[in-house]
Amino acid sequence: MVVLAGGAAGSHVVWKLKQRADERRDRAAELDLARTLAEEDVRAFGEQLERLGVDVAASDVAHIAKQHHQTAIDIHADAQSMVAASATAGEISDLIATLARGHHAAACVRAHLAGEPVPESTLPCFFNPQHGQSSRKVTWTSPRRGTHRVPACARCATRVAVREKPDVRTISISGHRAPYWEAGAALHPYCRGYFPGTGASSSMAWLYDSRVVGPAAAGGADAPSFGAHGGREYGGFDTGSDSGTRP
Repeated sequence: MVVLAGGAAGSHVVWKLKQRADERRDRAAELDLARTLAEEDVRAFGEQLERLGVDVAASDVAHIAKQHHQTAIDIHADAQSMVAASATAGEISDLIATLARGHHAAACVRAHLAGEPVPESTLPCFFNPQHGQSSRKVTWTSPRRGTHRVPACARCATRVAVREKPDVRTISISGHRAPYWEAGAALHPYCRGYFPGTGASSSMAWLYDSRVVGPAAAGGADAPSFGAHGGREYGGFDTGSDSGTRP
């Protein structure tokens, strides 16, 4: 009996150690995914700034516009430094929040180039944060996440208005391309940088509800169905007119 009890206790210890190792590996994999997306966003923003710089150089814009452009360049440089140093979820969120400020500076430059008023700082485009600031909110309905008002850039909002799918950012989940938000907890550090606030009063709090993730992220029976072209169902869309200002 003593031998059996000792064997059972030893097996339990081994199981606990394996469970902890698996949890550490899962957390590391989640951070790697969030860090990879953040790095891609930093690179995409840098490419946007290069194109914007060409427009600035070719236009007779006010000095303030050039200041906004330089601010965006400086923020991009800061974000590049933060990518290499981001080792925790909080650091990844800080990196993304920094990038969001850069997108606002870039939006100010575009406004000057177009002769329009400088925009307020707004939440990024929900469908693809790489698009930069949102221009208004639209109503979005997902079979798994219900109906919500989400911020959208002008291009995505226009596509929604004519019942076309917006340009959704996708990632690979279980061998399939899926909207980035289906990654669930793995993308919390990334999403919180763009959409701060997780309280009940936050308009984006539903984004962090892990209860609707799981089978979809694992490619299980409850995952959204695939259409004839192999694309995952992204939900239905209706246009709206709310502003997309950051809460």
